[in-house]
Amino acid sequence: MWAWGYDAYGQLGNGDASLANKSAPVAVTNLANVLSIAAGEFHSVALLVDGTIEAWGYGSYGQVGNGTAGANAIFTPAAIIGLSGVELAVENHSLAVKNDGTVWSFGYNGYGELGDGTTVNRSKPLAVKNQFETIVASAGGAHSVAVKLDGSVWSWGGNISGQLGDGTTTNRLSPVAVTNLSGVSTVIAGVQHSLALQRRPIDRSCWHPTTRLFPSVVYPTCWLWPRAVSIRWRC
Repeated sequence: MWAWGYDAYGQLGNGDASLANKSAPVAVTNLANVLSIAAGEFHSVALLVDGTIEAWGYGSYGQVGNGTAGANAIFTPAAIIGLSGVELAVENHSLAVKNDGTVWSFGYNGYGELGDGTTVNRSKPLAVKNQFETIVASAGGAHSVAVKLDGSVWSWGGNISGQLGDGTTTNRLSPVAVTNLSGVSTVIAGVQHSLALQRRPIDRSCWHPTTRLFPSVVYPTCWLWPRAVSIRWRC
C-alpha cells in the first residue's frame, strides 16, 4: 500500500516521526495483503485479506479504534480492537459493516454520528443501534448513512442541513429511516449532504441459499445494480 500528501498526524503510515508531507508515494509500513482501504480527514484504515483491520493517523477522538484516545499521531498501522470481516467507511469517525450485516462505529461522536444513542466519543468499536442486514454504510462529516438489504436507507448524527433526509433538521443519536426512499443499492455521505443510487429489482432466486444476506456472496448475474459482464453464469 502506498500513500502521499499531508502527514501532520501520521496518516501516511510510513513511520516518519517528522510528519513531513510527501509529494510522491511512499510505502505504508508493515502492511501487506490489503483487500480494501479508506481515508478519513486525518486517519487511514485498511482491511486485510484475513479479515483484520488496521488504522493509523489522527487518533484524538478514538477513530483509529485501538482502545485509546488523545494520541494525536500514530505513525504506523495498528490493529483495531475486536473487529474483523468488514467493509469500511471513515471521516472523523469510522464505520464498519460486518459480514453479519451489523454496523460498528468508533471515533468522534459530537453529533451522534456513531449511532449508539449518545454523544460520547468511542475509542473501541461498538454496535450501531438497531442496524441489521446492512449492505453498505458511509461516514459523512458529522453524520452516517446506511442501506439495508431491503433497499431502505437509514441515517443518524448531525442534521443541521437536513442531511439525514428524515424531513427535519434535528440531530439523531440513533438510526432513523430516510423519508420516501426505497430500492437503494448504495449511498455516499458528504460533509453536509447525502446521495443514494437506486437499483434494479433483485432476482432473489440468485441469492446464495446459506449466506444470502450480502452482495459479496451473490452469484455473478445477480448484482444489486447494473454491471457489465462478459460471461454469464447460471444462478
